[in-house]
Amino acid sequence: MPITIPDHVDVTGQLQQGGQYRLLLSSVLGHTPSKTEAWIFGDNGTLAFITPNNAEPYLQLGKKGGAMRPHAIDPAKIGLIGHSEGAMIAPAIASDTRDLPWIVLLAPPATKGEDTLLNQSDLIARAGGMPDAQILSSLNFDKEAYDLVQKEQDSAVITKKLKDLVKSSSMDTAMPPGALDAQLRMMTSPWFRYFLSYDPVPDLKKTKCPVLVLYGEKDLQVPPKINLPLVQKAFKDGGNTQAEVRQLPDLNHLFQHAYKGSPSEYAAIDETFSPDALKAVGDWLQARSKQK
Repeated sequence: MPITIPDHVDVTGQLQQGGQYRLLLSSVLGHTPSKTEAWIFGDNGTLAFITPNNAEPYLQLGKKGGAMRPHAIDPAKIGLIGHSEGAMIAPAIASDTRDLPWIVLLAPPATKGEDTLLNQSDLIARAGGMPDAQILSSLNFDKEAYDLVQKEQDSAVITKKLKDLVKSSSMDTAMPPGALDAQLRMMTSPWFRYFLSYDPVPDLKKTKCPVLVLYGEKDLQVPPKINLPLVQKAFKDGGNTQAEVRQLPDLNHLFQHAYKGSPSEYAAIDETFSPDALKAVGDWLQARSKQK
């Protein structure tokens, strides 16, 4: 028999400002690479995602604390949950298919990639107390680097020009060994070059399936003050009446309760993912399943 609650595939993004994901397998359930047992919808359960050590993950159906049995995923009930860049990719997929029953977008960017990076650099620098003159200098450097990446087609030429730019700004002296090469590999990758000029709004407008969008109030990487109204307008202009857009108080980009919201706080926060945000997603998915 088909499963009666929706399953999902997570689409995660990379952090550009030095933070690291601790939500490695699922940006909603908070899995780790070791053995995990994640119960969708918490104690209300009915679906367990089991990841044994060094083995393929599998699903079980039943009641938490009761008997469980293996269960296959019903392809017709698979939705997408995207976070950050992943929340930019999910609408791009949804806009190109009628087969997705729903998507959940966590901190989706609604500006072009270059603007998203410049906005987050500005806000994070200010949260860290950087002087205005230094912020302006840093942003000008970023703009010059992004302009190089977008205009030059040859990766080897881009790498050389970026190295020259870093050296002329004396930024290389402050970077740990290997950091520059890693940054250059990222900036010359096809995805990053595409990301810089990609505008998410057209795909948001073309997304017609039910959508839940969540932002954290203290998100400095995809700030809701800039992005939330753009997302709302995109769904309205596209005629999607099944889109719900919400801002959750006191949460950062990783949906942790935070002080300032800076990436420098991420690793020090014990909370992996706010129960309030998890409940918002779970309640919305449960409501969707009852409508079927």
